[in-house]
Amino acid sequence: MRVLTWTKNVFDSNYQLFSDNQIIGNLVFNMWQHSATGLFENQTFFFKSSGFLGSDTQIFDINHQVLGKIKVHSLALNATVELTNGDRYLWHANSMFLNSWQLGASEDKMVKCNGASGSGFITEQNVDQSIVLLAGLFIKETFAKMFFFIIMLIFIWFCLYKF
Repeated sequence: MRVLTWTKNVFDSNYQLFSDNQIIGNLVFNMWQHSATGLFENQTFFFKSSGFLGSDTQIFDINHQVLGKIKVHSLALNATVELTNGDRYLWHANSMFLNSWQLGASEDKMVKCNGASGSGFITEQNVDQSIVLLAGLFIKETFAKMFFFIIMLIFIWFCLYKF
């Protein structure tokens, strides 16, 4: 089992990953598109989303080979990650505020994350693929953006139609 830490600015979607206070990776989001680039343990991954609010995402390597896909289930507050090697993981939030979530294939093969808006801890258990950890953070950020979008719509609605 390995424990990592992550940090990000509150109004930023970019994550930095640390092990023993040494930066070992990051996940950088494109502000204008629903896509991201991840670097973790000398491997580079690209996440490119399509569909309503980025519900379908393909994961590529540096050679543009498809490594897997992510399917976000907005109403159920979960997602699935299917890798081309046949591995399948289920992501689900343990809290409505997304400060605790897990991505696992089974009870003994999973990534768990706990943290506040700007930092947290990630525990890997029998997961030896960098792509899984980055996919978990990508999904968390996708749900955070969805919640922000919904809150903004409600705010606009209240401003336009005062009771």
